[in-house]
Amino acid sequence: MNWDQFNRDVQRLTSAAHGRVSLFIESDKGVIEIDHHALYRAASTIKIPILIEALRQAESGRLDLKQPISISSAHITGGAGILQSLSLPAEMKLVDLLSLMIVVSDNSATNILIDLLGQNQIVQCLKVMNLQETKLQRKMMDIEAGRRGFENTTSAYDLGICLKFLIEDGLLKEESRALALEMMGRQQFRKLAYSVNGSKITVYGKTGELPGVSHDCVIVKKDHHLLYAVVLMDGFTQAEEALIYFSRLGRLIEQYMSNS
Repeated sequence: MNWDQFNRDVQRLTSAAHGRVSLFIESDKGVIEIDHHALYRAASTIKIPILIEALRQAESGRLDLKQPISISSAHITGGAGILQSLSLPAEMKLVDLLSLMIVVSDNSATNILIDLLGQNQIVQCLKVMNLQETKLQRKMMDIEAGRRGFENTTSAYDLGICLKFLIEDGLLKEESRALALEMMGRQQFRKLAYSVNGSKITVYGKTGELPGVSHDCVIVKKDHHLLYAVVLMDGFTQAEEALIYFSRLGRLIEQYMSNS
């Protein structure tokens, strides 16, 4: 499958999707943008810029990835994650909290990291990356803040920028980028990646999920070929509608990358 056919098939699939879909796909052959600046609730995709800021602070010496972090029952929140199932109090290295935030999307680990990094510092990192639609305004599972209008938001385009910073020189050193990709390569919640499973294809990703909201953003690599793909969805009536879309788009990505 060449790029032109891939583009047509993606456009056709997306036009028939249920609910609202925003999409950003980029490879060395071109870019596909569909409503890519539209604002969405970020869900767990906000954890990607949090990861980037943590690595920036580690590089600057403000934090040490090996430093122990104390965890108590006061840090525990609901939703995804395993910290809520562990015996507490406990200590865990900063790098392991980052892994939990990305690999199993641990909300408690994320909230600990927001406190440790500083919400203002994370917001400043969003500005450094020139993310126009991405805002961190509350912690994970803070339902009351959400009711007051404090919502974490993003766009497909902004998340595409984040993915590029994990590959390209400029914001993070090579060692930090490699660590981030290693974590994203072990992502346990997969949507696009379920259908992108060629023997020579590697997928690094982070999903996001809320009632009526389903997101995925991935870096797909085959040899020296790269593809960035971000899909944000909401407004569908049944979760299966989003899963079907992700499955079909994932198969298109695999077909395209297999011929790259």
